[in-house]
Amino acid sequence: MERRLAAILVADVVEYSVHVGRDEVAAISALKAHMDVLQQSIADHSGRVVKSTGDGLLVEFGSVVDAVQCADAMQAALSNFAAAGSADPQLVFRIGIHTGDIVVDGDDILGEGVNIAARLEAIACPGGIAISERVYEEVSGKLSLSYEDWGMHELKNIAQPMHVYAIGGETNQPSFRNAKSTEPPSVAVLPFTILSPKPDDEYFVDGVVEEVTAALSRVREFFVISRQSAYSYKARSVDARQIGRELGVTYLVDGSVRRGGQRFRISVQLVDARTGAQIWTDRYEGEESEQFELQDHIASRVAGAINPSIRASEIQIAKRMSPSNRDAYYCVLRAFPHFWAHRKGDNRQALSLFDEALKHDPKYGVALAYKAWCHAQQACYLWSEEPLKDRESATRTAEQAALEVDDHAGALIAIGATYSIVTNERELARSFIDKALELDPNNAWGWMRAGWLGVHFGSPDSALENFERSIALSPQDPFMFNTYFGMAAAYAKKADFSTAIALVDKGLLAGPGVTWAYRMLASFHTLAGDDERAREAHRKLLHHNPGLTIEKLKAGMPPGYVLSGPEYDGLVKSFSVPEN
Repeated sequence: MERRLAAILVADVVEYSVHVGRDEVAAISALKAHMDVLQQSIADHSGRVVKSTGDGLLVEFGSVVDAVQCADAMQAALSNFAAAGSADPQLVFRIGIHTGDIVVDGDDILGEGVNIAARLEAIACPGGIAISERVYEEVSGKLSLSYEDWGMHELKNIAQPMHVYAIGGETNQPSFRNAKSTEPPSVAVLPFTILSPKPDDEYFVDGVVEEVTAALSRVREFFVISRQSAYSYKARSVDARQIGRELGVTYLVDGSVRRGGQRFRISVQLVDARTGAQIWTDRYEGEESEQFELQDHIASRVAGAINPSIRASEIQIAKRMSPSNRDAYYCVLRAFPHFWAHRKGDNRQALSLFDEALKHDPKYGVALAYKAWCHAQQACYLWSEEPLKDRESATRTAEQAALEVDDHAGALIAIGATYSIVTNERELARSFIDKALELDPNNAWGWMRAGWLGVHFGSPDSALENFERSIALSPQDPFMFNTYFGMAAAYAKKADFSTAIALVDKGLLAGPGVTWAYRMLASFHTLAGDDERAREAHRKLLHHNPGLTIEKLKAGMPPGYVLSGPEYDGLVKSFSVPEN
């Protein structure tokens, strides 16, 4: 085998699998078109394409200057290609460059030099270029490009930390934002560790994390990953840098809670997700009665550490909707795992716990709002023997909640979502969701419900935009299936039944056991003219819901959806599709 010095360039598409999941044929066609653009730049700068890595390229250059000039030309060409609207979807690439010793094996190249280039590509900004210090030293006095010093980075499977520089990509949202970047900082609050488990400790700790997340979400200067995505790491031991890559965040807030009697001790640390380095750590002690003031203080400290220009007095901290009787608050915390489970039995358990909270505090607005949404789900998701009765209970409870809830974003979303699926009050539903998103623009559930609002009231394009925003805010959301179902319903509104069916199938894989979605499949297959698959979906729907009739379906479905959507029309037809 031959050894030689070379400059190595690695390029890869950002989130190509997401594009494939949405439309495989379009993604493959777009990739080919984009690769043609890149190949021209490589040829112009005397590069050799060693191999294609599916959605990426490994390229060798004899000159470091040629490699960097080529990378810059590639990103410029891709930007022009996107501006011309020459392919749909538009793909964005990351590029990494290193120079060093390589091993030549036939037409292939191997060795640490190649590995380092690949690791640099992984941390580059979308639309940008990451280079090693060795490359920077070769080109900084020869090419008039804008370089940003990213400092030392530990690269996966590379023994020594490396000094990294970045070129370009500043107008795109990077997966790792540097502290000097003009992009807003991004942060995820991870589940805290319980060091002294007692029966209620889990709910207490979850409450601390939820409130710190909510407080940070109200800081306009931050991009905060949703609680649901962060909670996918609960009870898992995952390296901070891996979490940062998977969630696309710069910072992680982690901690632990120890309780003794009525006192507690919270240890909190802020970690740079790019390097895994701890930025600061602090410890807080206090009485249980001081919990809410403590949560505000932690959020302020986190914000100030991430962006020193933000003073604590400028942080918008939500008014706490905790009742004077803390037993009610803990009932709500105990209800949350059931509330978010999206299952018939769990929904009833959540209802019971919200009722228990309201016995302690009948005017507790948060409990009223979430109780209203539980009743709405009972009706809409085929969990009720009397859907009309549950719709009436949902409307009545939402009206009560609206009088008691002020600026609790989650409760406002629950009220808006309730009105959207049990009434025809379009503007009333929208007003609550809009207010919630004004208070908490990082709330993934809010954007998802805004998407469903568009579905129910005939705005499929805006609905799809809102669903996409929800996915961006909560890429690891355990309830992603409901977003897929919403997108399916939006495409059905546009009469694109093949895409709608594919998204329902995807949602059923993501959320096995969510059997109400078979009504969507039965409807969409019917409207697409596939009677065999419509019959199969219809049989599954009746298997999971014995005795179901079209009248009961109509009673539970959102009124606006029944009036303006294809799903109900397709369902009516599916009930009359003859068996073979």
